[in-house]
Parts: sequence; C-alpha cells; structure tokens
Amino acid sequence: MYLKFYHLKEIPFNLEPNLKYIPAVPNTKLVFSEILASIHQKNNFIVVLGDRGSGKTTIIKGLIERLSVNYRIKVLLEPGESSYEFVEEYYNLCELTKTDDSRDDLFSQHQSRIKQILKYGGNSILILDDAHLLPRGIFDLIQLFLKNKIKIILFGQNELKEKLQNPEYGNLWYDLKKYIFLHNLNYDEIRYYIKHRLSVARQNDNFENPFSEEAVEAIFRYSNGLPRRINILCNNALVIGFLQSVKTIDREIIEKVKTDDVCLHEIKKILHQTKN
Repeated sequence: MYLKFYHLKEIPFNLEPNLKYIPAVPNTKLVFSEILASIHQKNNFIVVLGDRGSGKTTIIKGLIERLSVNYRIKVLLEPGESSYEFVEEYYNLCELTKTDDSRDDLFSQHQSRIKQILKYGGNSILILDDAHLLPRGIFDLIQLFLKNKIKIILFGQNELKEKLQNPEYGNLWYDLKKYIFLHNLNYDEIRYYIKHRLSVARQNDNFENPFSEEAVEAIFRYSNGLPRRINILCNNALVIGFLQSVKTIDREIIEKVKTDDVCLHEIKKILHQTKN
C-alpha cells in the first residue's frame, strides 16, 4: 500500500521472521552468535529467555538455517501437554521407523519410543519454544536426553528460569551450560532498529527516514522495547501516513496507532473523510 509513497521495495516492518533483519537488533545478533559459539564449544544445554515479541522466533529460524548442515535439527513449537504427547511429537519429527507395538500398552509404547529417540540422538539438536509452558514430566525427559548427548535449546519467557531453579523440576539448573537473556531494546537501540530495517527495505539512495525523533520517542514509550511491538507501531504509522499523504511520521501519528483499536478507528475515520 505505502511502498511506492515512501520509496520502499518491501515491507520493512513485517512480523514474519526474516534473517536479513537480524543485525537491526544488536542484542538478537549477539544472542545468535553466543548460541552458535556455545554449541561449537560442545555445550549440550542452552536456555534463552525473553519477553513475548523479543525476537526468539527469528533466532530459532536462524539456528535452523545455520546448523542444519552439521546437525539434525528438530523444533517443537508446541511440545504437548504431557510427556506422552511430547515423546510422540519428537518421535514423529525424527521420522524413525515405527515398530509394530500396537499390541503393547501405552506405557510400553512410550518407553519404546524413548529408547529409539536416544539411539537416534547422537548428532541432533532439539529446540523447544515456549518452554515456560512445559509440564513437570517433560523436564525429566529433558534430563534423560541430555545424559544421552542430545543437545537441547530451550526458548521461553522469564517463568522458565523459575521452573528450572525449582527443585521440584529436577536438577536442570545445575546442568545448564549457557543461560542467555534477550533484553528489551532501549531508546538508542530502537532508533537504530528502525533506521536499519528501513535501509534494508529502501528502494534507492534517495530514500529518507520518515520517522522523526519525536516519533521514535513515542515508539519507545508504547513498544516497551519489544521488536514485535515496534514493527506493529511502525507499520501502522506508515499506513496512516500514506492515507494522509504525509511524508514525515511524527508523534501525533504514533499516538493514533498506539493500540490496535485506536489505529483501526483512525483508518476508518480517514477513509470516511476521503469518501466525503
């Protein structure tokens, strides 16, 4: 909608993870490098913590692309609500040859699956997203997998740290080789983030950053420093700016997109005025 108006060749603030935008977030780039270094140092257990929208999904996508050459990467975005579901999901991801265990009880099938996974697991990395939601039983399996040299990377929100430190969840905290935190962006990082994404998406050298300093200050206030929230605010601001034929995004426009409801109301108002 607004690409030609702002001299852009692609949407700069798309919510879909895109690896070419990783340098836009210094912390994300650093975390990505730390994980790779940790794996090369043969650390089997890594935990990455961050708020929802802090860039964890982008890092996961980057790891899959970077590590798939040397490792068998398996990603569970929804590991299941029980150890049985978790094992079944992981087992299916590994594409192991299923044995004829239809006559066995559920527990025997479960144990058989685990044995096959452990046998398979030598050069594999298991990545679990939303690990803060994992039930107690899955943490026991994680410990078992670690003992059998399966590398595991857990991505989750801050509650995951509390679970790992809780003795009821086993001794995983003591097995932890690398603990990384994705912090929310500060003002200078947000300003760089916006500038970098626009420079990647620009059409030519005649492009000028449409976001004023006042707009960046407002984005800092309303985004809580979360990349996903920054993307939503910036994208909506460019839509409003285009509809109003405004080349510079100022504080007033950011105020109009600070929540989804306010943004939708503003778009409807502009379109109604245009018709009249």
